[in-house]
Amino acid sequence: MATVRPSFLVLLLFFPFLVNATTTEFVDFSVVASVSNSGTELSVSSSAIGLEFSRAGNSQCPDSDSDLCVIDPIEATTFSDHILTSERGAKYSFGLGWHQKSDEISVNGLPAMNRHEAIYFNDRFWVYPPSGQIWSSTDGVNWLNEGAQPEIGRYMAELVEFNGRLFLIGGSGGASNEDDVWVSDNGYQWELLLDGAPFGGRYGHAVTVFDDRIWLVGGRSGSYPGSPVNDVWSSVDGVDWVLENSAPGFSARLGHTLRVFNNQLFLVAGADTEHGDFSDVWSSTDGVDWVQQTPAAGFSGRSQHESVVYDGRLWVVGGDEGFPVCDVWSSENGADWVRETEDTGSFSCARQRIVQKGGGAFYSIGGQRADRHDTGGVWYSWDLVSWTQRTRDNHFTPRSGHALVAFADRLWVIGGDAAQASAEIWSSTDGVAWYRRVAEASFGPRAEHDVLVFADRLWLIGENELGDIDVWSSADAETWIQELETTPFVSNQGVQAAVHNGEIFVVTAHVPGMADAPVVWASSDGINWEQKNTAAPFGYRTGAGIVSFAGKLFVIGGRDGDFKNDIWSSPDGMVWTEEAGTASFDPRAFHQVKEWQGKLWLTGGQNQHFSEKFVNDVWASDDGISWASYTMDAGFGIRGHHGLEVFDDRLWVIGGTGYQKFNDSWSSADGIEWVNQVRLHYRMDIEYADITTEAINGRITPSSTRAATGSSLEMNISADDGYQITSASGCGGTLTGGLFHIDEVSTDCTVTVEFDRYYFVFAASTPGGSIAPVEVQRVLQNDTTSFVVSAEEGYELEDIYGCSGTLNGTTYTTSGISDDCYVVALFERKTYPLTLTPGAHGRIVPVDSLTPAHGDVTRLHILPDEGYDIAEVEGCGGELAGPVYTTTAITEACAVTATFRPQVFDISLDVSQGGTLAISEEASREFGSEVVFSVSTEEGYELRSISGCGGALNESGDYVISELTGHCELHAYFGLRHYDVSITVTSGGDVVYTGGTLLPHRAQQDVLLVPEVGFDVESVSGCNGSLEGLIYTIAPESDCEVDVVFRSLENSSEEPDDDEADAGGALSVIWLTLTAIALGFRRRRSMRLA
Repeated sequence: MATVRPSFLVLLLFFPFLVNATTTEFVDFSVVASVSNSGTELSVSSSAIGLEFSRAGNSQCPDSDSDLCVIDPIEATTFSDHILTSERGAKYSFGLGWHQKSDEISVNGLPAMNRHEAIYFNDRFWVYPPSGQIWSSTDGVNWLNEGAQPEIGRYMAELVEFNGRLFLIGGSGGASNEDDVWVSDNGYQWELLLDGAPFGGRYGHAVTVFDDRIWLVGGRSGSYPGSPVNDVWSSVDGVDWVLENSAPGFSARLGHTLRVFNNQLFLVAGADTEHGDFSDVWSSTDGVDWVQQTPAAGFSGRSQHESVVYDGRLWVVGGDEGFPVCDVWSSENGADWVRETEDTGSFSCARQRIVQKGGGAFYSIGGQRADRHDTGGVWYSWDLVSWTQRTRDNHFTPRSGHALVAFADRLWVIGGDAAQASAEIWSSTDGVAWYRRVAEASFGPRAEHDVLVFADRLWLIGENELGDIDVWSSADAETWIQELETTPFVSNQGVQAAVHNGEIFVVTAHVPGMADAPVVWASSDGINWEQKNTAAPFGYRTGAGIVSFAGKLFVIGGRDGDFKNDIWSSPDGMVWTEEAGTASFDPRAFHQVKEWQGKLWLTGGQNQHFSEKFVNDVWASDDGISWASYTMDAGFGIRGHHGLEVFDDRLWVIGGTGYQKFNDSWSSADGIEWVNQVRLHYRMDIEYADITTEAINGRITPSSTRAATGSSLEMNISADDGYQITSASGCGGTLTGGLFHIDEVSTDCTVTVEFDRYYFVFAASTPGGSIAPVEVQRVLQNDTTSFVVSAEEGYELEDIYGCSGTLNGTTYTTSGISDDCYVVALFERKTYPLTLTPGAHGRIVPVDSLTPAHGDVTRLHILPDEGYDIAEVEGCGGELAGPVYTTTAITEACAVTATFRPQVFDISLDVSQGGTLAISEEASREFGSEVVFSVSTEEGYELRSISGCGGALNESGDYVISELTGHCELHAYFGLRHYDVSITVTSGGDVVYTGGTLLPHRAQQDVLLVPEVGFDVESVSGCNGSLEGLIYTIAPESDCEVDVVFRSLENSSEEPDDDEADAGGALSVIWLTLTAIALGFRRRRSMRLA
């Protein structure tokens, strides 16, 4: 509903033009967020529809672009969110523009931690546990996980703000002591400033800012674990460190505090491995010289405490003196100390960090409680004396050991341990919104009691302030009547009761003198009690689950020094049976058991004695004996001593204790997914501005709208057919394409858009080229447009026309456009002339065109004349294959040249022995040439015949081929010469010659010389012969004659005697015989030679 403020009405009287400035609407809506492990289901009032819902998983949004930063419009009354879960907090914002309502929400707060670091910086709490996770919060209740930086994960480091930056110095990673300095400008992004600081690796030191310097004192130094030291260092920038004093007077220590008080440095307490805990106080005006204010302050020796300067006093809060101590002390001078509180154990008091929020309240974050439990709880105080646990739910204080019961259509929380025993009674109709019904019930403060519904009344059984167990009842849960002042049974470990078979049963946890013998009691009216069993076999135990189910009374788990997971049952409380010695769930105590949907359900509990480890698992059983796990992490914080009840057909877990006390409410419809419901209610004024538009020949969508001031707005602009957007202005917006964006709407305004008439110019081209741009051009009326034409390789522009344009080079420009038109470019292929140049004795005959188009090839026949071959063909990049010459792809004019050469023939020679045929090296064997062979005979040979190649012997004896016309063969035959042989013989003898008158050249033939008696051979010559005895062997080399001359022995000057003569005659006969034999042999040999 729109409203107008009175002050605005006054302004209208004097400034009427403000009427259209803005309007304001009041929005009232509720948000219900059901948070579980898997995400959050939201339900909003219908009045929230139209607003925007933004959520962020850390404080870095909107600077971060991660998936933990999301904004959506609210379009329905129910929707989901994946960012806020049981394990992860989120910031929720609802609104529009500058008008936002925000809440940071986390349903489980911080994890348990100690020896961490914390500080208030840039309007947020920042916490750095040893895990390296980074947490931040605006209120100390709802925490956002800012991510992790493992490099700064360490314990007992020191964190300080200096010159607007955060400095993290030293600490221990568990295996080494760090000697580095890290720095951050925003709390969640850290950079290494110094590695290898001169003070060496250390932890348990103390750091503060004094006199514009960072001061570091003591700690455990050196390689892990190191030794306590007492040195004093300072730095003006965190990089350059100066050793101010290596032996300042106080002993080496760690776990001390260092604060600026009364313009001095004060060092308080600490511990070392030799002397234990200190309670001394030292001060220094310059950080160099130190004075002991007291060797033993009033408080006990301690370390890992906190010191705070407040209200003109120096305060010491808590600490560790072998165990956590939770007292508070203060001093006006550092020497004289006053106890402000006793050791109440009501908040985390050792290894915690106390941070002041902007000069206001003090917050104690994490650390260890008096029971040595690590905690993630946060307590706050305005005076450092009274501390209150910070919780998201502003109803009953966190508590454990309370009673939770469904009665009269309500859930009731009765009593419990809320730092101290309580007598409050709270109720809720939905389990979320709680109202205190009774501030101090008549039964008095108590915890670990039990309340159950019996006979249409509530019955309370438990230990009162006097240590007695009494019984009270109420018909309305508010007014109580004491039914029994003292029961016959006692228990100092709480009371557990159940209604079974129309009676109230109680199993006592402790009977004086009978610690190991639990007693079972029962009552049919809550007043008169009967002892059912004096010594139940399951033995003494506390924290067991007692429930009636399937006609039996069950006792499940508990602790008798050891944790148990056995199961016992009894039909009547007298006879007990061990159903299971070891159930499937872990041993535990202080869990809760309830019947629901035909099953027994078991939740949470404590399952580790020393460190009191709690769990948040859920188990169910159909028979009370066999158990199945429904979830090992239900989403609610680990806890025991909580309340478990069935209400509105859901299972509810409320309150309890784990790493802190709780006052939260969780419920489940299936035992698997557990929901914590967050309810938010917002009221806000949203200022709206009216956005109007002006447009002719086009449209703006929306044509008018209303937007919250500070919000962004996008408007779509579209032109009418034939028009286009020329400009858009107004409302501080900007135009991008057809989108007009306004970053922040601030007041009523008008968006004006101008449009211009345009026409379409189309462009087209034939193959072989292109025209650009080819897209349809929108051209304003009377404007021109240009196109660039480009011919492809091998093409050329034949023509271009359309839109009354002109061509200049490759640019075609239209005339002023007054209608739709076309521009068409025509391309054709280029052609090139081929020039043919044949040489003599041949031709070039084209097969293809002599004007080929670009890229074509041309084939040519190369035809030589008869007797000629192709010598060479070149040009146009071609190749010759046989008689066909093929060009490469033609891309320009070119010429082909062919040359021819005469054919050269082979002349084969067939020449016999006895001669040769020879031709000169310069002689040609080309077609038509004359070829002359000289004929040579060897000695003793002569040419018998020669023929072939059409030649003939000339007068000179050469063989002449007058015209060579082809390959041919010459045949020449040579034979030995024969000579005429004649023999001339004188008287006085004869010859025996068996050869013919013709003898071959140098053929040997024997001539037997036969002298008559009384004669001998005087001489023999001719025919190249030789004489051996009476045999003359001839070997003629030409026609010849053999001359044989015999001589008479009578005329010889040597005449033989008679004996010799006789002998000569006898020898002649013998000789002739032998000669005849020899001649026969030699004749045969001569014939073979011939």
